[in-house]
Amino acid sequence: MKCASHPTSEDDVSVALDLVLSNTRSVPCIGCTDIRDVVLVFQCSDRHVICLDCFQRYCQTRLNERQFIYDAVIGYSLPCAAGCENSLIRELHHFRILGDNQYGRYQQYGAEECLLTAGGVLCPSPGCGAGLLPPEGSRKVECDRRLLGCGFVFCRDCREGFHEGPCEGPAAACTCSVPNAERSGAGSAAPPGTGSAWGTTGLDRCCGQAPPTAGGAWLRPSSVQTVDLSLSVNNRIKCENPTASVPVSETVMFWFT
Repeated sequence: MKCASHPTSEDDVSVALDLVLSNTRSVPCIGCTDIRDVVLVFQCSDRHVICLDCFQRYCQTRLNERQFIYDAVIGYSLPCAAGCENSLIRELHHFRILGDNQYGRYQQYGAEECLLTAGGVLCPSPGCGAGLLPPEGSRKVECDRRLLGCGFVFCRDCREGFHEGPCEGPAAACTCSVPNAERSGAGSAAPPGTGSAWGTTGLDRCCGQAPPTAGGAWLRPSSVQTVDLSLSVNNRIKCENPTASVPVSETVMFWFT
Protein backbone atom coordinates (compact mmCIF):
# COMPACT_ATOMS: atom_id res chain seq x y z
CA MET A 1 0.00 0.00 0.00
CA LYS A 2 1.35 3.45 -0.92
CA CYS A 3 0.64 6.93 0.31
CA ALA A 4 -1.29 8.91 -2.30
CA SER A 5 -0.39 12.34 -0.90
CA HIS A 6 3.42 12.14 -0.92
CA PRO A 7 5.94 11.36 -3.67
CA THR A 8 7.18 7.79 -3.29
CA SER A 9 9.34 5.36 -5.20
CA GLU A 10 8.17 2.00 -6.47
CA ASP A 11 9.69 0.24 -3.46
CA ASP A 12 8.15 2.48 -0.77
CA VAL A 13 5.23 1.16 1.24
CA SER A 14 2.89 2.71 3.80
CA VAL A 15 1.10 1.11 6.73
CA ALA A 16 -2.68 0.99 6.45
CA LEU A 17 -4.35 2.69 9.44
CA ASP A 18 -7.42 0.51 9.40
CA LEU A 19 -9.16 2.26 12.32
CA VAL A 20 -9.22 5.67 10.62
CA LEU A 21 -12.38 5.81 8.52
CA SER A 22 -14.71 8.21 6.77
CA ASN A 23 -17.66 9.03 9.00
CA THR A 24 -20.33 8.21 6.44
CA ARG A 25 -22.96 7.57 9.13
CA SER A 26 -22.38 10.93 10.87
CA VAL A 27 -21.65 9.34 14.25
CA PRO A 28 -20.73 11.93 16.93
CA CYS A 29 -17.37 11.78 18.70
CA ILE A 30 -17.57 10.25 22.20
CA GLY A 31 -15.34 13.06 23.47
CA CYS A 32 -16.52 16.37 22.03
CA THR A 33 -19.80 15.08 20.47
CA ASP A 34 -18.95 16.85 17.21
CA ILE A 35 -19.59 15.09 13.92
CA ARG A 36 -16.37 14.96 11.88
CA ASP A 37 -15.72 13.69 8.38
CA VAL A 38 -12.76 11.50 9.39
CA VAL A 39 -12.78 9.55 12.67
CA LEU A 40 -11.09 6.67 14.45
CA VAL A 41 -13.27 3.66 15.27
CA PHE A 42 -12.09 1.60 18.25
CA GLN A 43 -11.92 -2.20 18.06
CA CYS A 44 -14.45 -2.71 20.84
CA SER A 45 -17.80 -4.47 20.55
CA ASP A 46 -19.63 -1.12 20.57
CA ARG A 47 -17.34 0.35 17.88
CA HIS A 48 -17.00 3.69 19.68
CA VAL A 49 -16.07 6.63 17.47
CA ILE A 50 -13.62 9.40 18.35
CA CYS A 51 -12.50 12.34 16.24
CA LEU A 52 -8.78 12.64 15.47
CA ASP A 53 -8.33 15.77 17.61
CA CYS A 54 -9.77 14.05 20.68
CA PHE A 55 -7.79 10.90 19.92
CA GLN A 56 -4.58 12.92 19.81
CA ARG A 57 -5.38 14.51 23.19
CA TYR A 58 -6.30 11.11 24.63
CA CYS A 59 -2.97 9.63 23.51
CA GLN A 60 -0.97 12.64 24.73
CA THR A 61 -2.56 12.60 28.19
CA ARG A 62 -2.08 8.87 28.62
CA LEU A 63 1.52 9.17 27.46
CA ASN A 64 2.22 11.95 29.97
CA GLU A 65 0.77 9.75 32.73
CA ARG A 66 2.56 6.64 31.45
CA GLN A 67 -0.76 4.82 31.36
CA PHE A 68 -0.31 3.03 28.06
CA ILE A 69 -0.70 -0.73 28.52
CA TYR A 70 2.09 -3.12 27.60
CA ASP A 71 0.85 -6.32 25.96
CA ALA A 72 3.32 -9.10 25.13
CA VAL A 73 1.70 -9.68 21.73
CA ILE A 74 0.46 -6.24 20.67
CA GLY A 75 3.05 -4.01 22.31
CA TYR A 76 2.58 -0.63 24.01
CA SER A 77 -1.00 0.37 23.29
CA LEU A 78 -4.22 1.99 24.48
CA PRO A 79 -7.77 0.62 24.81
CA CYS A 80 -11.00 2.31 23.77
CA ALA A 81 -11.38 5.70 25.46
CA ALA A 82 -14.66 4.47 26.96
CA GLY A 83 -12.83 1.72 28.87
CA CYS A 84 -14.17 -1.22 26.87
CA GLU A 85 -12.59 -4.63 27.43
CA ASN A 86 -10.44 -6.33 24.80
CA SER A 87 -10.12 -3.13 22.80
CA LEU A 88 -6.36 -2.50 22.62
CA ILE A 89 -5.31 -0.85 19.36
CA ARG A 90 -3.35 -3.49 17.46
CA GLU A 91 -1.77 -1.36 14.74
CA LEU A 92 0.62 0.82 16.74
CA HIS A 93 1.29 3.21 13.87
CA HIS A 94 -1.98 4.91 14.83
CA PHE A 95 0.02 6.58 17.62
CA ARG A 96 2.02 8.49 15.01
CA ILE A 97 -0.71 11.07 15.54
CA LEU A 98 1.38 12.19 18.54
CA GLY A 99 3.97 13.80 16.28
CA ASP A 100 7.66 12.97 15.94
CA ASN A 101 8.85 14.19 19.35
CA GLN A 102 6.06 12.63 21.41
CA TYR A 103 6.16 9.45 19.34
CA GLY A 104 9.83 9.19 20.30
CA ARG A 105 8.78 9.34 23.97
CA TYR A 106 6.17 6.69 23.27
CA GLN A 107 8.83 4.39 21.78
CA GLN A 108 11.16 5.00 24.73
CA TYR A 109 8.49 4.23 27.32
CA GLY A 110 7.42 1.14 25.40
CA ALA A 111 11.00 -0.14 25.30
CA GLU A 112 11.35 0.46 29.05
CA GLU A 113 8.15 -1.44 29.82
CA CYS A 114 9.31 -4.34 27.64
CA LEU A 115 12.68 -4.38 29.43
CA LEU A 116 11.12 -4.32 32.91
CA THR A 117 8.68 -7.07 31.96
CA ALA A 118 11.63 -9.22 30.86
CA GLY A 119 13.28 -8.78 34.27
CA GLY A 120 15.67 -6.01 33.27
CA VAL A 121 16.59 -2.85 35.17
CA LEU A 122 17.29 0.77 34.29
CA CYS A 123 20.57 2.33 35.35
CA PRO A 124 19.80 4.70 38.28
CA SER A 125 22.77 6.96 37.58
CA PRO A 126 21.63 10.57 36.89
CA GLY A 127 21.56 11.30 33.17
CA CYS A 128 21.96 7.66 32.14
CA GLY A 129 18.90 5.39 32.44
CA ALA A 130 20.37 2.69 30.17
CA GLY A 131 18.42 -0.55 29.96
CA LEU A 132 20.26 -3.57 31.36
CA LEU A 133 19.53 -7.31 31.54
CA PRO A 134 21.72 -8.64 34.38
CA PRO A 135 21.98 -12.39 35.11
CA GLU A 136 19.31 -13.89 37.35
CA GLY A 137 20.23 -13.85 41.03
CA SER A 138 23.04 -11.32 40.63
CA ARG A 139 22.85 -8.26 42.91
CA LYS A 140 25.85 -6.56 41.34
CA VAL A 141 24.93 -4.73 38.14
CA GLU A 142 27.35 -2.77 35.97
CA CYS A 143 26.24 -0.25 33.37
CA ASP A 144 28.71 -1.41 30.73
CA ARG A 145 30.61 1.38 28.97
CA ARG A 146 31.16 -0.91 26.00
CA LEU A 147 27.41 -0.81 25.42
CA LEU A 148 27.20 3.00 25.67
CA GLY A 149 26.60 2.80 29.43
CA CYS A 150 28.03 5.09 32.10
CA GLY A 151 30.09 2.54 34.02
CA PHE A 152 28.11 2.87 37.26
CA VAL A 153 28.10 -0.27 39.42
CA PHE A 154 25.01 -0.56 41.61
CA CYS A 155 22.96 -2.91 43.77
CA ARG A 156 20.03 -4.48 41.96
CA ASP A 157 17.89 -4.45 45.11
CA CYS A 158 18.27 -0.88 46.40
CA ARG A 159 19.65 0.88 43.26
CA GLU A 160 22.46 2.43 45.31
CA GLY A 161 26.18 2.01 44.63
CA PHE A 162 27.11 -1.64 44.96
CA HIS A 163 27.87 -2.82 48.48
CA GLU A 164 28.54 -6.08 50.29
CA GLY A 165 26.01 -7.27 52.83
CA PRO A 166 22.34 -6.31 53.22
CA CYS A 167 20.95 -3.02 51.93
CA GLU A 168 20.70 -0.23 54.49
CA GLY A 169 17.14 0.54 55.59
CA PRO A 170 13.89 -0.85 54.18
CA ALA A 171 13.24 -0.53 50.49
CA ALA A 172 10.96 2.40 49.74
CA ALA A 173 8.38 0.52 47.70
CA CYS A 174 4.67 -0.16 47.61
CA THR A 175 3.47 -3.06 49.75
CA CYS A 176 0.68 -4.25 47.45
CA SER A 177 1.08 -7.24 45.15
CA VAL A 178 0.97 -5.50 41.76
CA PRO A 179 4.10 -6.65 39.85
CA ASN A 180 6.73 -3.95 39.29
CA ALA A 181 6.53 -4.35 35.53
CA GLU A 182 2.85 -3.30 35.61
CA ARG A 183 3.51 -0.01 37.37
CA SER A 184 3.86 3.07 35.23
CA GLY A 185 6.33 4.82 37.53
CA ALA A 186 8.91 2.06 37.27
CA GLY A 187 10.81 3.58 34.37
CA SER A 188 12.50 6.91 33.87
CA ALA A 189 10.93 10.23 34.78
CA ALA A 190 8.85 12.11 32.26
CA PRO A 191 10.38 15.24 30.72
CA PRO A 192 9.76 18.51 32.58
CA GLY A 193 6.50 20.25 31.79
CA THR A 194 4.59 17.15 30.74
CA GLY A 195 2.33 17.28 33.79
CA SER A 196 2.91 13.64 34.69
CA ALA A 197 2.48 13.13 38.42
CA TRP A 198 3.58 9.50 38.17
CA GLY A 199 6.66 9.93 36.01
CA THR A 200 8.12 12.95 37.76
CA THR A 201 7.86 11.49 41.27
CA GLY A 202 8.59 7.83 40.57
CA LEU A 203 5.32 6.80 42.21
CA ASP A 204 3.78 3.39 41.72
CA ARG A 205 0.63 3.63 39.63
CA CYS A 206 -1.12 1.05 41.78
CA CYS A 207 -1.68 3.08 44.95
CA GLY A 208 0.43 6.23 44.77
CA GLN A 209 2.72 5.46 47.70
CA ALA A 210 5.90 7.50 47.72
CA PRO A 211 9.13 7.31 49.73
CA PRO A 212 10.12 10.23 51.98
CA THR A 213 12.01 13.05 50.30
CA ALA A 214 15.52 14.04 51.34
CA GLY A 215 14.10 16.53 53.84
CA GLY A 216 11.84 13.96 55.45
CA ALA A 217 8.61 15.35 53.96
CA TRP A 218 6.09 13.14 52.25
CA LEU A 219 4.33 13.58 48.96
CA ARG A 220 0.67 13.67 49.91
CA PRO A 221 -2.06 12.79 47.37
CA SER A 222 -5.20 14.79 46.83
CA SER A 223 -7.85 13.71 44.37
CA VAL A 224 -9.55 16.20 42.08
CA GLN A 225 -12.69 15.23 40.19
CA THR A 226 -12.49 15.71 36.43
CA VAL A 227 -14.79 15.24 33.50
CA ASP A 228 -12.05 15.40 30.88
CA LEU A 229 -12.31 12.61 28.30
CA SER A 230 -8.59 11.99 28.57
CA LEU A 231 -8.94 11.11 32.25
CA SER A 232 -12.11 9.04 32.09
CA VAL A 233 -10.62 5.65 31.27
CA ASN A 234 -10.69 3.19 34.17
CA ASN A 235 -7.30 2.21 35.52
CA ARG A 236 -6.74 -1.48 34.75
CA ILE A 237 -4.41 -1.98 37.72
CA LYS A 238 -6.29 -2.75 40.93
CA CYS A 239 -4.53 -1.85 44.16
CA GLU A 240 -4.57 -4.27 47.07
CA ASN A 241 -3.19 -1.84 49.64
CA PRO A 242 -6.00 -1.46 52.25
CA THR A 243 -4.84 2.05 53.19
CA ALA A 244 -4.98 3.47 49.67
CA SER A 245 -8.08 5.22 48.40
CA VAL A 246 -7.63 6.76 44.96
CA PRO A 247 -10.77 6.49 42.79
CA VAL A 248 -9.97 5.30 39.29
CA SER A 249 -12.05 8.07 37.70
CA GLU A 250 -10.10 10.86 39.33
CA THR A 251 -6.75 12.40 38.59
CA VAL A 252 -4.15 12.70 41.33
CA MET A 253 -1.99 15.69 42.17
CA PHE A 254 1.02 15.80 44.47
CA TRP A 255 2.91 18.56 46.24
CA PHE A 256 5.61 18.91 48.87
CA THR A 257 4.65 19.80 52.44
